[in-house]
Amino acid sequence: MLKDKYHLTDDEMNMCISRMKGKDIKYPAKFLEKVIQNYLKDKSILKDAASSNTAPRNYFNSYPQRKYDVDELERKLLEVSRKRTRQ
Repeated sequence: MLKDKYHLTDDEMNMCISRMKGKDIKYPAKFLEKVIQNYLKDKSILKDAASSNTAPRNYFNSYPQRKYDVDELERKLLEVSRKRTRQ
């Protein structure tokens, strides 16, 4: 019943039951429900922590690629080199 209510898998349910072992419990059903609620809180906290610890963005390489007119640059380079050889 609790398994369906909290949408737990068999492994998760077994883990919650194992947390109850060795304790003197007066009302096992209520205690199990509290254990399940605490397990789900811990699970959500760990999930939030994992999502917030993403790798930082590499800002050094985040510049857009430049586009050059290679023919125009080559023409300018040749003009400059011709002027230097004439002098």
